[in-house]
Amino acid sequence: MPKHAKRKYTTATDESDLDGIVVAHHPKRVRTIRVLSTVCIWRPIPTTIERDQVFPATPSAKRVIRKESTPQQSPAKLLHERRVGPPIQLSPEKIAKIPAGYTSPPNEEVHLQQIGGLFFRFWNEDSQGKNSESGFIAGRYAACNVTWAEPPGLEKIDPADIWNHINPVKNRAPWPSPFISVSNFFPWALRNALKSAKSGATDLRISVIQAARLDERAVFYSQPLVKELKKLYPFTEGAHRYQGPHEFLIYNEIPAKAILHTFRLEDFLNFTNRDPTLAKVLQLNVLGMRGNYRTTISEMLGSARVQINGQLATDLARICVFVGLTPASSAGNLSSMICDVVKGWKFVLKHKQLQLWRNLADRFAHAFVVSSEEPVSISGQLNLQLGFLDGMRWVYSSLYTSEYVSLTQCQANGDFNCWFHKISALQMQRKADTVGLHDPATMILDGLKQQLAATHFKIDAHRRDYRRLLHGHSTRGLLTEGQQ
Repeated sequence: MPKHAKRKYTTATDESDLDGIVVAHHPKRVRTIRVLSTVCIWRPIPTTIERDQVFPATPSAKRVIRKESTPQQSPAKLLHERRVGPPIQLSPEKIAKIPAGYTSPPNEEVHLQQIGGLFFRFWNEDSQGKNSESGFIAGRYAACNVTWAEPPGLEKIDPADIWNHINPVKNRAPWPSPFISVSNFFPWALRNALKSAKSGATDLRISVIQAARLDERAVFYSQPLVKELKKLYPFTEGAHRYQGPHEFLIYNEIPAKAILHTFRLEDFLNFTNRDPTLAKVLQLNVLGMRGNYRTTISEMLGSARVQINGQLATDLARICVFVGLTPASSAGNLSSMICDVVKGWKFVLKHKQLQLWRNLADRFAHAFVVSSEEPVSISGQLNLQLGFLDGMRWVYSSLYTSEYVSLTQCQANGDFNCWFHKISALQMQRKADTVGLHDPATMILDGLKQQLAATHFKIDAHRRDYRRLLHGHSTRGLLTEGQQ
Protein backbone atom coordinates (compact mmCIF):
# COMPACT_ATOMS: atom_id res chain seq x y z
CA MET A 1 0.00 0.00 0.00
CA PRO A 2 1.46 3.36 -0.94
CA LYS A 3 2.63 5.49 1.86
CA HIS A 4 0.36 8.32 0.91
CA ALA A 5 -2.73 6.12 0.89
CA LYS A 6 -5.10 6.54 3.80
CA ARG A 7 -5.99 3.65 5.98
CA LYS A 8 -9.56 2.50 5.89
CA TYR A 9 -11.39 1.37 9.02
CA THR A 10 -14.55 -0.57 9.39
CA THR A 11 -16.53 -1.76 12.36
CA ALA A 12 -18.45 -4.97 12.73
CA THR A 13 -21.79 -4.14 14.30
CA ASP A 14 -23.83 -7.30 13.89
CA GLU A 15 -23.15 -10.97 14.51
CA SER A 16 -24.42 -11.73 10.99
CA ASP A 17 -21.56 -9.81 9.41
CA LEU A 18 -18.87 -11.59 7.43
CA ASP A 19 -21.07 -14.47 6.29
CA GLY A 20 -21.92 -15.85 9.69
CA ILE A 21 -18.48 -15.62 11.21
CA VAL A 22 -18.77 -14.23 14.70
CA VAL A 23 -16.47 -11.31 15.16
CA ALA A 24 -15.69 -9.04 18.05
CA HIS A 25 -17.36 -5.66 18.25
CA HIS A 26 -14.31 -3.49 17.80
CA PRO A 27 -12.70 -1.65 14.88
CA LYS A 28 -11.13 -3.78 12.11
CA ARG A 29 -8.59 -2.80 9.50
CA VAL A 30 -9.45 -4.08 6.03
CA ARG A 31 -6.88 -6.18 4.24
CA THR A 32 -6.92 -7.81 0.86
CA ILE A 33 -7.78 -11.47 0.50
CA ARG A 34 -6.12 -13.90 -1.84
CA VAL A 35 -8.52 -16.26 -3.49
CA LEU A 36 -7.20 -19.84 -4.02
CA SER A 37 -9.52 -21.77 -6.19
CA THR A 38 -12.87 -21.50 -4.42
CA VAL A 39 -11.51 -21.32 -0.87
CA CYS A 40 -11.40 -17.95 0.84
CA ILE A 41 -8.68 -17.84 3.45
CA TRP A 42 -8.94 -15.18 6.15
CA ARG A 43 -5.84 -13.95 7.82
CA PRO A 44 -5.86 -12.63 11.33
CA ILE A 45 -6.01 -8.87 11.54
CA PRO A 46 -4.41 -7.12 14.43
CA THR A 47 -6.70 -5.12 16.59
CA THR A 48 -6.58 -1.37 16.14
CA ILE A 49 -7.80 1.42 18.33
CA GLU A 50 -10.64 3.59 17.02
CA ARG A 51 -9.61 7.20 17.15
CA ASP A 52 -12.83 8.94 17.98
CA GLN A 53 -12.97 12.43 19.33
CA VAL A 54 -12.24 12.33 22.99
CA PHE A 55 -14.31 14.71 25.12
CA PRO A 56 -13.02 15.88 28.44
CA ALA A 57 -14.66 14.20 31.35
CA THR A 58 -17.27 16.22 33.17
CA PRO A 59 -15.80 17.31 36.44
CA SER A 60 -17.61 15.68 39.30
CA ALA A 61 -19.38 17.91 41.73
CA LYS A 62 -17.71 18.48 44.97
CA ARG A 63 -19.13 16.38 47.67
CA VAL A 64 -20.99 18.46 50.14
CA ILE A 65 -20.80 17.21 53.64
CA ARG A 66 -23.92 18.24 55.49
CA LYS A 67 -23.91 18.60 59.15
CA GLU A 68 -26.33 16.42 60.94
CA SER A 69 -29.15 18.55 62.26
CA THR A 70 -31.17 17.65 65.24
CA PRO A 71 -34.88 17.44 64.23
CA GLN A 72 -37.02 20.02 65.97
CA GLN A 73 -39.57 18.24 68.01
CA SER A 74 -42.99 19.81 68.36
CA PRO A 75 -44.04 20.37 71.91
CA ALA A 76 -45.93 17.48 73.40
CA LYS A 77 -49.69 17.80 73.08
CA LEU A 78 -51.92 17.74 76.08
CA LEU A 79 -55.35 16.28 76.57
CA HIS A 80 -58.15 18.81 76.79
CA GLU A 81 -61.00 17.32 78.80
CA ARG A 82 -64.62 18.21 78.04
CA ARG A 83 -67.93 17.42 79.71
CA VAL A 84 -69.36 15.88 76.56
CA GLY A 85 -67.39 13.90 74.03
CA PRO A 86 -63.90 12.41 74.16
CA PRO A 87 -60.89 14.54 75.17
CA ILE A 88 -58.94 16.14 72.34
CA GLN A 89 -55.21 16.71 71.97
CA LEU A 90 -54.08 20.32 71.79
CA SER A 91 -50.75 22.05 72.02
CA PRO A 92 -50.00 23.94 75.24
CA GLU A 93 -50.21 27.21 73.29
CA LYS A 94 -53.75 26.48 72.11
CA ILE A 95 -54.85 25.38 75.56
CA ALA A 96 -53.46 28.60 77.01
CA LYS A 97 -55.55 30.64 74.54
CA ILE A 98 -58.86 28.98 75.41
CA PRO A 99 -61.03 31.69 76.98
CA ALA A 100 -62.71 31.21 80.31
CA GLY A 101 -66.16 31.37 78.72
CA TYR A 102 -68.21 32.36 75.71
CA THR A 103 -68.20 35.96 74.52
CA SER A 104 -70.99 37.20 72.26
CA PRO A 105 -69.91 38.71 68.94
CA PRO A 106 -70.94 42.30 68.15
CA ASN A 107 -74.59 42.84 67.26
CA GLU A 108 -73.73 44.35 63.89
CA GLU A 109 -72.15 41.05 62.83
CA VAL A 110 -75.07 38.87 63.89
CA HIS A 111 -78.14 40.94 63.00
CA LEU A 112 -78.95 41.97 59.45
CA GLN A 113 -78.78 45.68 58.78
CA GLN A 114 -80.73 45.35 55.52
CA ILE A 115 -83.10 42.44 55.82
CA GLY A 116 -84.61 41.39 52.50
CA GLY A 117 -84.68 38.69 49.90
CA LEU A 118 -85.72 35.12 50.59
CA PHE A 119 -85.04 32.46 53.20
CA PHE A 120 -85.54 28.72 52.64
CA ARG A 121 -86.29 25.98 55.15
CA PHE A 122 -86.32 22.26 54.33
CA TRP A 123 -88.26 20.12 56.77
CA ASN A 124 -90.58 17.19 57.34
CA GLU A 125 -92.81 16.01 60.16
CA ASP A 126 -89.81 14.75 62.13
CA SER A 127 -87.98 18.10 62.18
CA GLN A 128 -87.53 19.73 65.57
CA GLY A 129 -90.30 22.03 66.72
CA LYS A 130 -93.73 22.52 65.22
CA ASN A 131 -93.63 22.59 61.44
CA SER A 132 -96.43 23.29 59.02
CA GLU A 133 -97.09 25.19 55.83
CA SER A 134 -98.80 27.86 57.92
CA GLY A 135 -95.83 28.58 60.20
CA PHE A 136 -92.98 27.27 62.32
CA ILE A 137 -92.42 27.28 66.07
CA ALA A 138 -89.11 26.41 67.72
CA GLY A 139 -88.99 23.22 69.77
CA ARG A 140 -88.65 25.03 73.10
CA TYR A 141 -91.83 27.04 72.57
CA ALA A 142 -93.91 24.56 70.55
CA ALA A 143 -95.89 23.52 73.65
CA CYS A 144 -95.63 26.76 75.60
CA ASN A 145 -98.07 29.66 75.88
CA VAL A 146 -95.49 32.12 77.20
CA THR A 147 -92.60 33.70 75.30
CA TRP A 148 -90.63 36.91 75.41
CA ALA A 149 -92.53 40.03 74.40
CA GLU A 150 -89.70 40.78 71.99
CA PRO A 151 -86.67 38.79 70.86
CA PRO A 152 -83.89 38.86 73.45
CA GLY A 153 -80.55 40.44 72.71
CA LEU A 154 -77.36 38.49 72.26
CA GLU A 155 -76.39 38.98 75.89
CA LYS A 156 -79.51 37.04 76.94
CA ILE A 157 -78.95 34.13 74.56
CA ASP A 158 -77.57 31.04 76.29
CA PRO A 159 -74.46 29.87 74.36
CA ALA A 160 -75.43 26.30 75.26
CA ASP A 161 -78.54 26.74 73.12
CA ILE A 162 -76.43 27.80 70.14
CA TRP A 163 -73.99 24.93 70.68
CA ASN A 164 -76.77 22.35 71.03
CA HIS A 165 -78.62 23.60 67.97
CA ILE A 166 -75.51 23.28 65.80
CA ASN A 167 -74.05 20.20 67.47
CA PRO A 168 -76.82 17.85 68.64
CA VAL A 169 -75.21 14.96 70.53
CA LYS A 170 -76.38 11.41 69.92
CA ASN A 171 -77.67 9.19 72.72
CA ARG A 172 -78.67 12.17 74.81
CA ALA A 173 -82.01 13.42 76.01
CA PRO A 174 -83.59 15.91 73.57
CA TRP A 175 -82.63 19.51 74.16
CA PRO A 176 -85.40 21.70 72.71
CA SER A 177 -83.92 24.55 70.74
CA PRO A 178 -85.23 28.14 70.82
CA PHE A 179 -84.17 28.57 67.17
CA ILE A 180 -85.44 27.61 63.73
CA SER A 181 -82.84 27.07 61.02
CA VAL A 182 -83.24 28.67 57.60
CA SER A 183 -80.90 29.33 54.70
CA ASN A 184 -80.51 32.42 52.55
CA PHE A 185 -79.21 30.35 49.60
CA PHE A 186 -81.64 28.20 47.59
CA PRO A 187 -79.05 25.68 46.26
CA TRP A 188 -77.84 25.11 49.83
CA ALA A 189 -81.33 24.29 51.12
CA LEU A 190 -82.10 22.12 48.09
CA ARG A 191 -78.79 20.28 48.47
CA ASN A 192 -79.45 19.49 52.15
CA ALA A 193 -82.93 18.25 51.26
CA LEU A 194 -81.49 15.96 48.57
CA LYS A 195 -78.88 14.60 50.98
CA SER A 196 -81.54 13.97 53.64
CA ALA A 197 -83.64 12.10 51.09
CA LYS A 198 -80.65 9.88 50.29
CA SER A 199 -80.30 9.19 54.02
CA GLY A 200 -83.86 7.90 54.18
CA ALA A 201 -85.91 10.97 55.11
CA THR A 202 -89.34 11.07 53.50
CA ASP A 203 -92.00 13.67 52.72
CA LEU A 204 -89.43 16.46 52.61
CA ARG A 205 -90.63 19.97 51.88
CA ILE A 206 -89.05 23.35 51.28
CA SER A 207 -90.71 26.54 52.46
CA VAL A 208 -89.94 29.89 50.83
CA ILE A 209 -89.90 32.68 53.41
CA GLN A 210 -89.94 36.44 52.86
CA ALA A 211 -87.20 37.85 55.06
CA ALA A 212 -88.70 41.35 55.10
CA ARG A 213 -91.72 40.04 57.02
CA LEU A 214 -89.63 38.80 59.94
CA ASP A 215 -88.61 40.77 62.99
CA GLU A 216 -85.00 41.64 62.20
CA ARG A 217 -84.15 41.35 65.91
CA ALA A 218 -85.13 37.66 65.76
CA VAL A 219 -82.79 36.88 62.85
CA PHE A 220 -79.28 35.75 63.84
CA TYR A 221 -76.50 35.03 61.36
CA SER A 222 -74.86 31.80 62.53
CA GLN A 223 -71.32 32.20 61.18
CA PRO A 224 -70.02 34.71 63.79
CA LEU A 225 -71.72 32.67 66.52
CA VAL A 226 -70.00 29.49 65.34
CA LYS A 227 -66.68 31.30 65.17
CA GLU A 228 -66.90 32.40 68.80
CA LEU A 229 -67.94 28.92 69.94
CA LYS A 230 -64.97 27.30 68.21
CA LYS A 231 -62.61 29.18 70.50
CA LEU A 232 -63.84 26.88 73.30
CA TYR A 233 -63.36 23.64 71.30
CA PRO A 234 -66.82 22.36 72.28
CA PHE A 235 -67.87 20.56 69.10
CA THR A 236 -68.00 16.79 68.77
CA GLU A 237 -68.69 14.22 66.06
CA GLY A 238 -67.18 16.35 63.31
CA ALA A 239 -69.32 19.43 63.96
CA HIS A 240 -66.17 21.58 64.21
CA ARG A 241 -65.93 21.43 60.40
CA TYR A 242 -69.16 23.37 60.01
CA GLN A 243 -68.73 27.05 59.11
CA GLY A 244 -72.37 28.17 58.85
CA PRO A 245 -71.95 30.41 55.78
CA HIS A 246 -75.59 30.15 54.65
CA GLU A 247 -77.48 29.44 57.88
CA PHE A 248 -79.58 31.89 59.86
CA LEU A 249 -81.24 31.17 63.19
CA ILE A 250 -84.76 32.53 63.69
CA TYR A 251 -85.75 32.98 67.31
CA ASN A 252 -89.07 31.54 68.55
CA GLU A 253 -91.24 31.42 65.41
CA ILE A 254 -91.77 32.13 61.74
CA PRO A 255 -95.31 33.47 61.31
CA ALA A 256 -97.64 32.49 58.49
CA LYS A 257 -97.48 35.97 56.95
CA ALA A 258 -93.79 35.45 56.17
CA ILE A 259 -94.27 32.16 54.28
CA LEU A 260 -94.58 32.74 50.56
CA HIS A 261 -94.95 29.14 49.41
CA THR A 262 -94.17 25.53 50.37
CA PHE A 263 -93.46 22.74 47.90
CA ARG A 264 -92.55 19.08 48.22
CA LEU A 265 -89.11 17.90 47.16
CA GLU A 266 -90.71 15.08 45.18
CA ASP A 267 -92.75 17.60 43.18
CA PHE A 268 -89.64 19.61 42.37
CA LEU A 269 -87.86 16.47 41.16
CA ASN A 270 -90.83 15.63 38.93
CA PHE A 271 -90.90 19.20 37.66
CA THR A 272 -87.27 19.04 36.55
CA ASN A 273 -87.41 15.49 35.19
CA ARG A 274 -90.32 16.33 32.88
CA ASP A 275 -87.99 18.65 30.96
CA PRO A 276 -84.71 16.96 29.95
CA THR A 277 -83.13 20.33 29.16
CA LEU A 278 -83.91 21.69 32.62
CA ALA A 279 -82.75 18.46 34.28
CA LYS A 280 -79.46 18.67 32.42
CA VAL A 281 -78.96 22.28 33.49
CA LEU A 282 -79.70 21.76 37.21
CA GLN A 283 -77.70 18.50 37.57
CA LEU A 284 -79.50 17.51 40.77
CA ASN A 285 -77.57 14.24 40.91
CA VAL A 286 -74.39 16.30 41.29
CA LEU A 287 -75.91 18.82 43.70
CA GLY A 288 -76.92 16.03 46.10
CA MET A 289 -73.51 14.33 46.14
CA ARG A 290 -71.39 14.10 49.26
CA GLY A 291 -68.47 16.49 49.49
CA ASN A 292 -67.65 20.11 50.17
CA TYR A 293 -69.97 22.39 48.22
CA ARG A 294 -67.55 25.27 47.80
CA THR A 295 -64.46 23.29 46.80
CA THR A 296 -65.95 20.29 45.01
CA ILE A 297 -69.64 20.37 44.16
CA SER A 298 -69.79 23.94 42.83
CA GLU A 299 -66.79 23.28 40.59
CA MET A 300 -68.47 20.18 39.19
CA LEU A 301 -71.64 22.16 38.51
CA GLY A 302 -69.66 24.95 36.85
CA SER A 303 -67.77 22.54 34.60
CA ALA A 304 -70.90 22.30 32.40
CA ARG A 305 -70.26 25.94 31.34
CA VAL A 306 -73.97 26.74 30.92
CA GLN A 307 -74.29 30.22 29.43
CA ILE A 308 -77.02 32.78 29.96
CA ASN A 309 -79.24 32.73 26.87
CA GLY A 310 -82.89 32.87 25.91
CA GLN A 311 -83.61 29.26 26.87
CA LEU A 312 -82.02 29.68 30.29
CA ALA A 313 -84.01 32.89 30.84
CA THR A 314 -87.15 30.85 30.20
CA ASP A 315 -86.00 28.12 32.61
CA LEU A 316 -85.27 30.71 35.31
CA ALA A 317 -88.80 32.10 34.95
CA ARG A 318 -90.31 28.62 35.32
CA ILE A 319 -88.24 27.94 38.46
CA CYS A 320 -89.31 31.26 39.99
CA VAL A 321 -92.97 30.47 39.35
CA PHE A 322 -92.59 26.96 40.81
CA VAL A 323 -91.17 28.23 44.12
CA GLY A 324 -94.12 30.58 44.54
CA LEU A 325 -93.04 33.91 43.09
CA THR A 326 -95.74 35.84 41.23
CA PRO A 327 -95.83 38.88 38.92
CA ALA A 328 -96.78 40.87 42.01
CA SER A 329 -93.63 39.79 43.90
CA SER A 330 -91.14 42.51 44.66
CA ALA A 331 -88.18 43.02 42.37
CA GLY A 332 -85.97 42.29 45.38
CA ASN A 333 -87.43 38.80 45.87
CA LEU A 334 -87.18 38.06 42.15
CA SER A 335 -83.59 39.30 42.13
CA SER A 336 -82.71 37.16 45.17
CA MET A 337 -84.02 33.97 43.58
CA ILE A 338 -82.39 34.57 40.19
CA CYS A 339 -79.07 35.43 41.80
CA ASP A 340 -79.19 32.23 43.90
CA VAL A 341 -79.76 29.99 40.90
CA VAL A 342 -77.22 31.65 38.59
CA LYS A 343 -74.56 31.91 41.27
CA GLY A 344 -75.25 28.53 42.87
CA TRP A 345 -74.99 26.60 39.61
CA LYS A 346 -72.17 28.83 38.31
CA PHE A 347 -73.84 29.75 35.04
CA VAL A 348 -71.59 31.74 32.72
CA LEU A 349 -72.23 35.44 32.08
CA LYS A 350 -70.59 36.89 28.99
CA HIS A 351 -70.60 40.42 27.66
CA LYS A 352 -73.74 41.39 25.78
CA GLN A 353 -74.93 44.57 24.15
CA LEU A 354 -77.51 46.62 26.00
CA GLN A 355 -80.34 45.59 23.70
CA LEU A 356 -79.48 41.90 24.08
CA TRP A 357 -79.81 42.17 27.86
CA ARG A 358 -83.18 43.89 27.36
CA ASN A 359 -84.26 41.07 25.05
CA LEU A 360 -83.31 38.46 27.67
CA ALA A 361 -85.23 40.37 30.34
CA ASP A 362 -88.25 40.54 28.04
CA ARG A 363 -87.92 36.80 27.34
CA PHE A 364 -87.87 36.13 31.10
CA ALA A 365 -90.95 38.30 31.70
CA HIS A 366 -92.88 36.65 28.85
CA ALA A 367 -92.07 33.13 30.07
CA PHE A 368 -92.97 34.15 33.63
CA VAL A 369 -96.41 35.38 32.53
CA VAL A 370 -97.04 32.22 30.49
CA SER A 371 -96.01 29.95 33.38
CA SER A 372 -97.97 31.83 36.04
CA GLU A 373 -101.13 31.99 33.88
CA GLU A 374 -102.02 35.34 35.42
CA PRO A 375 -102.85 38.59 33.65
CA VAL A 376 -99.98 41.02 34.02
CA SER A 377 -100.02 44.76 33.46
CA ILE A 378 -97.27 46.71 31.74
CA SER A 379 -96.03 47.76 35.17
CA GLY A 380 -95.87 44.11 36.24
CA GLN A 381 -93.87 43.15 33.16
CA LEU A 382 -91.40 45.95 33.82
CA ASN A 383 -91.07 44.74 37.43
CA LEU A 384 -90.24 41.23 36.17
CA GLN A 385 -87.61 42.62 33.80
CA LEU A 386 -86.09 44.70 36.58
CA GLY A 387 -85.89 41.68 38.90
CA PHE A 388 -84.18 39.63 36.18
CA LEU A 389 -81.49 42.22 35.39
CA ASP A 390 -80.90 43.07 39.05
CA GLY A 391 -80.47 39.38 39.90
CA MET A 392 -77.88 39.03 37.14
CA ARG A 393 -76.00 42.00 38.53
CA TRP A 394 -75.97 40.60 42.07
CA VAL A 395 -74.23 37.48 40.78
CA TYR A 396 -71.06 39.58 40.96
CA SER A 397 -71.54 40.47 44.62
CA SER A 398 -68.81 39.44 47.04
CA LEU A 399 -67.14 40.59 50.22
CA TYR A 400 -64.78 43.43 49.48
CA THR A 401 -61.11 42.57 49.29
CA SER A 402 -58.35 43.31 51.77
CA GLU A 403 -57.20 46.37 49.81
CA TYR A 404 -59.81 48.31 51.74
CA VAL A 405 -59.02 48.93 55.37
CA SER A 406 -62.00 50.98 56.50
CA LEU A 407 -63.91 48.02 57.94
CA THR A 408 -61.26 45.63 59.17
CA GLN A 409 -63.67 43.91 61.52
CA CYS A 410 -65.88 42.91 58.60
CA GLN A 411 -62.89 41.65 56.69
CA ALA A 412 -61.74 39.51 59.60
CA ASN A 413 -65.10 37.89 60.26
CA GLY A 414 -66.59 37.74 56.78
CA ASP A 415 -69.60 39.66 58.11
CA PHE A 416 -72.72 39.08 56.03
CA ASN A 417 -73.59 42.77 56.24
CA CYS A 418 -70.45 43.58 54.27
CA TRP A 419 -72.28 42.35 51.20
CA PHE A 420 -74.41 45.48 51.44
CA HIS A 421 -71.59 47.90 52.16
CA LYS A 422 -70.96 50.75 49.73
CA ILE A 423 -67.53 49.41 48.81
CA SER A 424 -68.96 45.97 48.03
CA ALA A 425 -71.69 47.54 45.90
CA LEU A 426 -69.14 49.55 43.92
CA GLN A 427 -67.03 46.46 43.32
CA MET A 428 -70.10 44.54 42.20
CA GLN A 429 -71.13 47.26 39.77
CA ARG A 430 -67.65 47.50 38.25
CA LYS A 431 -67.68 43.75 37.57
CA ALA A 432 -71.22 43.88 36.19
CA ASP A 433 -70.21 46.69 33.84
CA THR A 434 -67.68 44.38 32.19
CA VAL A 435 -70.53 42.22 30.80
CA GLY A 436 -72.76 45.16 29.87
CA LEU A 437 -74.95 45.01 32.99
CA HIS A 438 -75.18 48.65 33.91
CA ASP A 439 -77.80 50.08 36.26
CA PRO A 440 -80.87 47.84 35.64
CA ALA A 441 -83.35 50.60 36.46
CA THR A 442 -81.76 52.91 33.89
CA MET A 443 -81.65 50.08 31.36
CA ILE A 444 -85.38 49.45 31.82
CA LEU A 445 -86.35 53.13 31.73
CA ASP A 446 -84.29 53.88 28.62
CA GLY A 447 -85.83 50.91 26.86
CA LEU A 448 -89.28 52.04 27.97
CA LYS A 449 -88.67 55.53 26.58
CA GLN A 450 -87.74 54.07 23.20
CA GLN A 451 -90.84 51.89 23.17
CA LEU A 452 -93.05 54.80 24.22
CA ALA A 453 -91.59 56.99 21.49
CA ALA A 454 -92.32 54.35 18.84
CA THR A 455 -95.80 53.74 20.27
CA HIS A 456 -96.50 57.47 20.43
CA PHE A 457 -95.61 57.82 16.75
CA LYS A 458 -98.05 55.06 15.76
CA ILE A 459 -100.85 56.42 17.94
CA ASP A 460 -100.31 59.94 16.65
CA ALA A 461 -100.41 58.72 13.03
CA HIS A 462 -103.66 56.88 13.72
CA ARG A 463 -105.12 59.99 15.34
CA ARG A 464 -104.22 62.16 12.33
CA ASP A 465 -105.83 59.69 9.96
CA TYR A 466 -109.02 59.68 11.99
CA ARG A 467 -109.17 63.49 12.00
CA ARG A 468 -108.78 63.52 8.23
CA LEU A 469 -111.65 61.06 8.04
CA LEU A 470 -113.86 63.38 10.08
CA HIS A 471 -113.11 66.19 7.61
CA GLY A 472 -113.85 64.01 4.61
CA HIS A 473 -110.24 63.63 3.49
CA SER A 474 -109.62 59.98 4.29
CA THR A 475 -106.92 58.40 2.16
CA ARG A 476 -107.67 54.87 3.28
CA GLY A 477 -110.59 52.74 2.24
CA LEU A 478 -112.25 51.51 5.43
CA LEU A 479 -114.58 48.55 5.07
CA THR A 480 -117.99 49.25 6.56
CA GLU A 481 -120.08 46.55 8.12
CA GLY A 482 -122.20 46.24 4.98
CA GLN A 483 -119.14 45.90 2.72
CA GLN A 484 -117.50 43.13 4.68
